[in-house]
Amino acid sequence: MHPQQSLEDLLRSHRAWQGFQLLGLEYVSRSLFTLYKAVVKDNEGHLRRWAVKQTASAHMAACEANGLRALRQLTRHIPTVHWPLADTDLEQSGSLLIMDYIARGRVTRSALMDCLRELYNSECNQEQGFGWSSSNMIGSLPQLNRWYDSFSAYWLDSRIEAQLRLARQSGQLSAAECRVVIGFTEQCIEAWDLDFHCRPHLIHGDLWSGNILTDEEGTIYLIDPAVSYGHPEQDLAMLQLFGAVVSCQDCDQLLMAIGARAGFAQRIGFWQLYPLLVHVNLFGSAYKSQLLSAIKSTPV
Repeated sequence: MHPQQSLEDLLRSHRAWQGFQLLGLEYVSRSLFTLYKAVVKDNEGHLRRWAVKQTASAHMAACEANGLRALRQLTRHIPTVHWPLADTDLEQSGSLLIMDYIARGRVTRSALMDCLRELYNSECNQEQGFGWSSSNMIGSLPQLNRWYDSFSAYWLDSRIEAQLRLARQSGQLSAAECRVVIGFTEQCIEAWDLDFHCRPHLIHGDLWSGNILTDEEGTIYLIDPAVSYGHPEQDLAMLQLFGAVVSCQDCDQLLMAIGARAGFAQRIGFWQLYPLLVHVNLFGSAYKSQLLSAIKSTPV
């Protein structure tokens, strides 16, 4: 049986379709996951388009669903998740994530700025601090999470050192190169007094152009998050690394609006360490030179 046909048969009997009729399933793309577009009809005869994402595991689907729901509490720029409905659905959900389908359009600077303002203008998480209640995923890699009282503990333990362990185990980075990354990270945190200046905001965590969609009306939607309470400069630096339509000056505007410091361009290399380490671990040593270049080019 063709894989798409077997998936379609599975979906027709899936609990997520209770109250809906599956009319068709269309293959869209494949990368770290396989994406389909489903056309469904509800009990009132209305047609809807849903994205059916076939991830590698139920855990990965749950992490993304939980992240999307957390972001949706702060901003309307998140598609509605239809499955899994809750963690209790994981045994029945398999590896499926089902949410509203957003057609890809052109992302404009003004629309993205409006989206990010809405997200970052939320209140800081002063009570619990930095991190997240449970570990999740960034791409296909585990992202370590717990709650931290300080930015430096969060950044070093669950972001930089966690990825360095993976890179060291796989042989992508040498022990000496790992020491360089740690030393640079600690130097920046101290020189810029980041424990004082950083306040925990809910961030997307994997914000690059491929995770930013625009519907027919030009509304921005964010997908595939790796959420935590971190600092917005994490998101903004990743945008500059992979497909930004906002400038460093735009980023300074966003930061000053939430009471953070300007001067983002000076710190961008520091914040790009984490996504570059993730890419070293996902795609190999081709990203190592870019990682080391970010360190060398950052004035501290």
